Amino acid sequence: MMETSKIIVDAQPFARALAAAIAVAPGKEPLDVIQFRVVGDTLVVAARSHTEAVAVEVPTYYLDVDYERDEYFEITRAEARALAAMKMKKDDPEDELRLGLLVHEQWIHRTDESGLGLGIRAVKVRRCGSPYESALGDVPHSLAEALNKPVTEDRPKMDGRQWTLLGRVARALDCHLVLWANSQPDSQNVRTVIQGDGVAMMVLCADIEATEQDAPEATTPSLENSLDSIDDGGDDSDEDDEGPKTVAANPPKGLA
Repeated sequence: MMETSKIIVDAQPFARALAAAIAVAPGKEPLDVIQFRVVGDTLVVAARSHTEAVAVEVPTYYLDVDYERDEYFEITRAEARALAAMKMKKDDPEDELRLGLLVHEQWIHRTDESGLGLGIRAVKVRRCGSPYESALGDVPHSLAEALNKPVTEDRPKMDGRQWTLLGRVARALDCHLVLWANSQPDSQNVRTVIQGDGVAMMVLCADIEATEQDAPEATTPSLENSLDSIDDGGDDSDEDDEGPKTVAANPPKGLA
């Protein structure tokens, strides 16, 4: 078994993806974790809380991975901020900034792979948890399943904090996002899914009208329940369904 896996990516897309994941990851245990997962020839950077999740694709320039141990690896949000703080500069204006991730059983080593690729500038952070157990689960797969569910009559719903969070993600990624609702049948929570170029996101928000009408059975929105139940509803597609729509919304302070 190789001692380390190595992944090389362009620096700017990685920085944007990491910033978006840090924005979504909560600041307290046990979900204060950023996940990196190799999917095909792409590195997906993901995070989730109890009510929000995001996954952002980063194209890879080079992959040499021990998939049994390092198909996914996770670090704490604090370690991710340290990883993101590493400064890089071009030795030549025409150089493309690239960074490497050396993945060990107990740590992650970020190197500067620009120019000659000597990895002179580097930062090392600790890998959290067991290499064979994920604190977050397969976030990219769950979000992909959610995006494939048909549109429902619910309107996208988010509270003020969630709109602000979505704005932070949009600013970090500098991309346009489309959102729509595809809530579970008879759910008291509105599930809003968000999609952009290489990014998937999901937000749960309590349906106030539903919870007021059925208060004894009202439950707090739970992303774990939504992720786990994505495939439980069977084939609820409708031949007349028109598919996802672009939604015009007016969030507090707007979206960047």
